[in-house]
Amino acid sequence: MDLITEEHVLSISRRMLFEEWSNKGKNDRNSHLYECILAKYELKDLTEESQRRLKNVLTSFSSKLNTKWNSAARSMEQFVGKFKSWLDGQNIEITVHTTRPQASASCDNINLVGRPKLDFESSSFKTKKRRVEDLVQSRSVGELLTAAEVTSRSAGNRNTAKVIKNINESPNTSSSSLDHSSSVKSRQLTGDEALAYYIDSKSTTHTYKMTRKWSMKAGHYEYPSYHCLRKAKLECYPAEEHIHVTENRVEINLQALLDKTAERLVQSQREVIGNLPSSTSLRLISKWGCDESSGHSTYKQKFTDNASTDQYLFVFSFVPLRLLDDENKVIWQNPRPSSTMYCRPIKFIFAKETTELTTVGTNKVLDQINNLLPSICTVDSSQFSVNHKLSLTMTDGKVCNALSNHRSTQSCFICHATPTQMNGDADGFDPNEENYGFGLSTLHAWIRCFECFLHISYKLDIKKWKATSNDEKASVKLRSEHIRRRFKEEMGLIVDQPKPGFGSTNDGNTARRFLGILN
Repeated sequence: MDLITEEHVLSISRRMLFEEWSNKGKNDRNSHLYECILAKYELKDLTEESQRRLKNVLTSFSSKLNTKWNSAARSMEQFVGKFKSWLDGQNIEITVHTTRPQASASCDNINLVGRPKLDFESSSFKTKKRRVEDLVQSRSVGELLTAAEVTSRSAGNRNTAKVIKNINESPNTSSSSLDHSSSVKSRQLTGDEALAYYIDSKSTTHTYKMTRKWSMKAGHYEYPSYHCLRKAKLECYPAEEHIHVTENRVEINLQALLDKTAERLVQSQREVIGNLPSSTSLRLISKWGCDESSGHSTYKQKFTDNASTDQYLFVFSFVPLRLLDDENKVIWQNPRPSSTMYCRPIKFIFAKETTELTTVGTNKVLDQINNLLPSICTVDSSQFSVNHKLSLTMTDGKVCNALSNHRSTQSCFICHATPTQMNGDADGFDPNEENYGFGLSTLHAWIRCFECFLHISYKLDIKKWKATSNDEKASVKLRSEHIRRRFKEEMGLIVDQPKPGFGSTNDGNTARRFLGILN
């Protein structure tokens, strides 16, 4: 049934509203004012928008009355005397709309039957054209385009509003350029791309969700949901049956971890590997090792094994370095081999690093390495086998001493030479070539060379390796303080100072900065 909309302009007296307002209790005033207006102006079947608008106006007026009433100490005499000019001032004017059914030519009060009326969006083009006929005839093209642009922008359709604006400003724009501008859409990131952004930006779950939320409010939908990102993250892990967790350790099967790593690398290089013959055998070269991390917070948590403590963390891990084909051509190479970004954990243990723990844990990993099988990876229905080569080079002096069964930290674990022997004749050393496999840590080489220069400079006055007398010790102490102060004043470096909880300030960045100046 069609409805006829009628417009009413209400002019409401402030004094009349105050009289009705003052006759009712505090809790019933707003609804009482609304009912009085409906009765006074004989309003029926107000539209929902008009009801809401009228109630808002009356509520606002009631709030102002309440404020003025309190300022007049809730006294009628004081209120009328103080706000007489305001009460007799300009009336409140508001426009409202009522609806009523359209009268029938044949009869009234008969329920009409038939097809229900569709809304504008669901109607056919012919019906839409008929409904807007009056609007088209009464408005110009520019007015209609401006109204369409404003409505689209208010609804959040910014791209549509831009296209309408271009048409309004340039009526002679070709259709091809309009089609191109309207077809340009932003591409949503894949799960792997979103995960890469999440890791590179060091985001948290909350910051990622907020970034996505505010981007969507601006009309950009590049970021997928966090569920999609989490799914991509889980695809980087081996299957759950290959991960073993207890209260003091987490261990991942090395074969499964290498299979997953090879699979991800091959998929990332599928454009290159897809052009290789299916009989090509690939080789993944990696480095691995172990180290301790100390100084962690201890929690009020009980371990069944009294030897375990969450203050120390002993970690076995490996880093993929290079993927080669059977002709030793590089397919992929790690751009940052010293970054934790590419580090793949093998085992976590809540325990302090000891010789026995290092030896036993390393032997278990070596057993898994000796029993490794090639990883089978599929690229576009072609299968490639990836062989693995792992080198135990991620070590420090403590790990090398433990694995080489060398107890002294003052002598060399390769040739067992002491500092005294190093200062003498270099002949006669018998190096253990098996220990060459530990490699040379470039980070530790920088630090050790830097510390060597420091200790030599401390003892230039006494020209001895060790200060024995009180005078020699005082001389070394005075010179070391002077050198540390000069480092701070001239280079801004804090050298040879202990850090709270662990280590010293002689780290890799300090050593590189000092030795870089020497070069």
